[in-house]
Amino acid sequence: MLAPGWRNPFKAPGAWRKANLHAHTTHSDGRVDLQTRVNEYAAAGWDVLAITDHHAITDLKGLQAPPGFVVLPGAELHPGNPFGGDRYHLVCLNVEQARDARTAAHPQEVIDEVTGRGGLVYFAHPYWCKHKLRDFEPLSGYTGVEVYNHGCRDAGRPDSGAQWDDLLAQSGVCPGIATDDCHGPGGASDTYGGWTWIRTEERSREAAIEALRGGMNYSSSGPEILALEIEDAVLGGNGKPQVATHRITVRTSPVREIFFVSDVSGSCCEPDPEAARGGATIAEGSFVVRPGCRYVRVEILDHAGRKAWSNPIPFAW
Repeated sequence: MLAPGWRNPFKAPGAWRKANLHAHTTHSDGRVDLQTRVNEYAAAGWDVLAITDHHAITDLKGLQAPPGFVVLPGAELHPGNPFGGDRYHLVCLNVEQARDARTAAHPQEVIDEVTGRGGLVYFAHPYWCKHKLRDFEPLSGYTGVEVYNHGCRDAGRPDSGAQWDDLLAQSGVCPGIATDDCHGPGGASDTYGGWTWIRTEERSREAAIEALRGGMNYSSSGPEILALEIEDAVLGGNGKPQVATHRITVRTSPVREIFFVSDVSGSCCEPDPEAARGGATIAEGSFVVRPGCRYVRVEILDHAGRKAWSNPIPFAW
């Protein structure tokens, strides 16, 4: 059955706000200054931008943001990894002070420090970092993971779906985000390619953070998830025991495939293979949840190879 307390972001009041939650400026290794970075993303149609320069908080005082455009303070911190893997890259949001975590900082200590101040912590590009389950299992209290990092596309490692599933197998609840991780100027290969849709009633820092904290978002590099419905269903019959469960149905922009990913059993919805080769698309798919699964997430793929990802829907049996 659905886990108690889960909220469907596609049913929540408000509107979708387009966000890049991982951006760099000349305060660290970015190639444009803070004001230019904000102006470029506002002009490109984004609603929210997080400034996450390496090792320290970029001062937002004096910034002239366009009306209604939300800028989130943050940092990308790099504690060492005592568990055998490469150094962590932690995207930390809603923090106004942070220490350089490169030396003598345990990753759990950094997570606790940031979340204790009301911040959010996401594992950045774990596929690019070559992180495995051993690197996640000892840690707790993090907010989520970058399922897609557009800046890592040039290295051939933008999609961390498998690493996300490792985290979900451990926790059952772990929201995902898609980001640019931009360093270059607007229009460069690491800009405008990955974003997080955040569901809020108002345009404010507080509303964006609370929505992310509650998983009121989904991630995309192109296609859209338009609606997600959950209704009661029954598995079994024809002599087999009947089990009460749920049916998940999604409506999307035109895509090539709709995947339902679960820790028990998943599914793929697609047009007839011959039609798909000719460019046919689908815009709706459904999946009956198998008893015993801890989560189901939706992943869609369009003909351009771009994806969108729902947050995991948690179940408790």
